[in-house]
Amino acid sequence: MNSIRNTPIDVASTRILHYLRIHNYDDCAIYINRLNSITFRKILINDLPLDILLSQLPFSIEIFGFDFRNSVIKSNLLSIL
Repeated sequence: MNSIRNTPIDVASTRILHYLRIHNYDDCAIYINRLNSITFRKILINDLPLDILLSQLPFSIEIFGFDFRNSVIKSNLLSIL
């Protein structure tokens, strides 16, 4: 899948929050996977902390090819931010 290169951060953040609000986790994961990594990092820093995102997504959802049931991956992602 291609990344969504020119999506403004506020639009991407709003869409992610909408998917979470309506419990549409599959589309949320697909959308996050298509985002440019810099855009996603800015969303995590400014609008949606990683711990809140992880608490709302089911553990079976994979983002960026990682299964978040693995706490080592989770801690590695937290250390990047």
